[in-house]
Amino acid sequence: MGLMRAGYQPFPLSNRNSPAGIAHLIKEMKVTHIITTGDHSTQQLLAASVDVLESEGVRLCCISLPRFGDELIKPSQSFKRCPVSVRAKPDDAALILHSSGSTTFPKPVISTHRMLIERGRAFMFGDMDFCGHVMSTHSVPMYHAMGSTATIWTAATGLAISGFGPDSPIATPSPEQVLFEARATESSVMICVPSYLESWALTDTDVKALKVFSAILSPDLDTILVPEGEDRVFRLVLAPSDIHAFPFTNSRVNGRDVYDTNDLLEQHPVNPHLYRLYGRSDDQLMHSTGEKTSPVPIENILTQHPKVRHAVMFGRGRFHAGVIIEPTPECSINPLELTEVARFMDEIEYILVKANKFAPAHSKIFKEMVLIADPKRPLEYTPKGTPKRGSILQAYAKEIDDAYMAFEESSALDVALPESWTPAYSLELARAVVKKALPDAHDIQNDADIFQLGCDSLHATRIHNTLVQYLRRFAVDVASVPRHFVYMNPTIERLAQFLSHIANAGVDTGTARHASPDDGLTSKISQMTDLVSKYTSHASTATGGSGVHAADEVIEEVVLLTGSTGGLGAFVLEALLTNPDIKGVYALNRKGADPKETLQSRQTRSFEWNGIDVRLLGSPQLTLVEADVTQADLGISAALYEELRTRVTCIIHNAWKVDFNLSLLSMEPLIAGTRHLVDLALASPHAATPKFIFVSSVGVFSNADATKLGPIPEEPVLDPSVSVGTGYSESKWVTETMLHTLAQRTALRPTVVRLGQLCGGRNGHWRASEWFPAIVCSGAMVGSLPILHGDASWLPTHVAAAALVEMRTSSETFLNLQHPQPVPMASIMGLMSSLINVPLVPFETWVAALEAKEGVRKGIVANNGQNSPALQLLEFFRASLRGNEDSSLALQTPDMAIQRAMLSAPTLSRQRSLTTKEMERWVAYWNSLGY
Repeated sequence: MGLMRAGYQPFPLSNRNSPAGIAHLIKEMKVTHIITTGDHSTQQLLAASVDVLESEGVRLCCISLPRFGDELIKPSQSFKRCPVSVRAKPDDAALILHSSGSTTFPKPVISTHRMLIERGRAFMFGDMDFCGHVMSTHSVPMYHAMGSTATIWTAATGLAISGFGPDSPIATPSPEQVLFEARATESSVMICVPSYLESWALTDTDVKALKVFSAILSPDLDTILVPEGEDRVFRLVLAPSDIHAFPFTNSRVNGRDVYDTNDLLEQHPVNPHLYRLYGRSDDQLMHSTGEKTSPVPIENILTQHPKVRHAVMFGRGRFHAGVIIEPTPECSINPLELTEVARFMDEIEYILVKANKFAPAHSKIFKEMVLIADPKRPLEYTPKGTPKRGSILQAYAKEIDDAYMAFEESSALDVALPESWTPAYSLELARAVVKKALPDAHDIQNDADIFQLGCDSLHATRIHNTLVQYLRRFAVDVASVPRHFVYMNPTIERLAQFLSHIANAGVDTGTARHASPDDGLTSKISQMTDLVSKYTSHASTATGGSGVHAADEVIEEVVLLTGSTGGLGAFVLEALLTNPDIKGVYALNRKGADPKETLQSRQTRSFEWNGIDVRLLGSPQLTLVEADVTQADLGISAALYEELRTRVTCIIHNAWKVDFNLSLLSMEPLIAGTRHLVDLALASPHAATPKFIFVSSVGVFSNADATKLGPIPEEPVLDPSVSVGTGYSESKWVTETMLHTLAQRTALRPTVVRLGQLCGGRNGHWRASEWFPAIVCSGAMVGSLPILHGDASWLPTHVAAAALVEMRTSSETFLNLQHPQPVPMASIMGLMSSLINVPLVPFETWVAALEAKEGVRKGIVANNGQNSPALQLLEFFRASLRGNEDSSLALQTPDMAIQRAMLSAPTLSRQRSLTTKEMERWVAYWNSLGY
């Protein structure tokens, strides 16, 4: 809608197209700019498409889509209203979509403003008023007509649409996720494809859940059923009416201009009012996913093989396609002789690969879905020499059904069943299954997310079916295996762990165990302690302190910092560059989502947002390095690694992924990365190993009873159970414990610094997506702010950064970092109330107001939630309310002892309580963002 407002025509492209298909669409419509997400598979597709375009002399400007939460307007910038665009005419192009690409290349489909208005009017008639309802669009992509049209409906009817939250990498939706999210957002209307209904129909719980949704068929549609020549089969034709004007018609029936859908319906043999989809009169295959396959072009490629007489594709109403191949007469094959079939399949494999490269992703043919025609039942042909598709599919109906059933139980792998199911076998099996399902993905790492390597719902189904078949053959009861465990375990490593748990639970007759590997406190603790052992077991091989440099030799102080583009990291970098004692700084950061954006530009943007002087980035002391600490060599050259090894005297490890949805296993690469940095420190030639500062979090106490905890001591956490909860908190405990253990076994000199709540820096920059800014920024929309008691020991980000840098000289192993002069929450909330002019109400009243506000449906508002960031955290606020008998103490973080920290960082001792001026800067910053 924003692009239309600016006078452009949006053209969403399906990432299921081939690079050649995307290049064709871009050239056809003379596209000049393309906006893409930063996930791996999309970037690969974009690069391949750009290569095709550049080989033909076409240049394209690629723009990276901003991530959700990125501040697009700098506080220093003044707002400029978009100029009024040229007034569009009704028949001007407004939106461009494209066909499925099953026939040759996908074709652009242009919608005019008149067409969009007609689509918006469609729901103004019928038996349901959509205003105020929430429509689930979780299963439809924006490049599909249903996805883009839903946006038009919101503007025309007052309908709200619900979808998945912003995520990167982008998750592949499953039926289970779609129904869960639709219910969580209290959607009352849903758009979905038949395959989802088939999946939900398998369980009574899902069937009951579907009762809240509405099915709409306008009684005012003028439908005409045209006999198709077969018993009880009709072609569906729609005629315009007074309240349903069509943008165009494509046929005439009974003297009337009509729109022929080419859909064939079969009438029920007993109840004449019931019909089911029979097929397509134009031979298109409509899969149960809603995707369409045009078989003729794919069949034509297959018949290019000299031993293939003809090919007939099937798959109508099925999840994916298959094909019946009739060999030439001189190459007659007995389909019952497996040796002959295997030899023939080897001979035609290259042409099948060629056809699959041409076909869109949903039309690809697996080898298991190739049927060889029986010479005793040759294919029937018309007088023109073309196959009689209907009679052929009817004649081979049993073989087709058998093929789909066999595919669901497919296990054609060179992996034999073991005598005992070991973790090593699970890894071997998971790797073989994934590799077979994703033949185009090369060198798949065990910890790589397969959905970022091209795995889609079709591949996931194949992986699921194959693994379940192996479990079943191993005498495992698979009835309780989650239907979507591939989505839940999206890496080879996690699939292997899942399989090990299921297989061993299945053969353990002594105890009953649940199917999920992450269930139970004991299991969580076991994972945590196992990871500590894993990353400390080889500590004795590298003890550090080689003494190559004499103890009295003067060594320049050089610091390696990770995560310098984040909020805290930017201020730490500033503190390092302005410290005269520090002669060199290496700022290590991972590669950004946009491969064309340099680390220099990312660092500059971070400085600008936080109000830091960007001229510091020109310092000769600074070296910006793109690295990957999850690799043993940090993903850098041997020469640079050697430079770091010999120069660095202090490592500040600040980079960490903040995603509370990830499991501990998904966070393991971060733990491994920390160990790689430890190895760098231990390999130092200096008499004393480099100081190692690890930025941890008070979140390691997320599962502790705050009422019994007292001030958190500056000591190691011996009980892992207090950290159980999220992968984030668990990974922090593992890393803290790993460093503490290594300090006892080696010359490593770590200092773990646990951060409390940080607040806005010098310019008030405090991300609106965090819990407190979200409350205040939503105050105007909700009409109130909550009463909160207790104390706030919030430390400004730039102060925390300065303290961290000072702690590099500390000999303490554990330090806590929070403000030494707490401020009563009642004072802060009172000031916020006066600044935005809304009253204070009890916390539970505020939460209820957030839920009940007009237009809100559990996180969905008419303006997409831009003016109410608290809606994004509604479940967090509810959980805080449930966890406290005294609601005014909700959202309190545990208090921490900081005596040692104050001795280590003089900056802390000099801090005064947060001032009204600082708090006003927060509000001014949020106001600059439009709140």
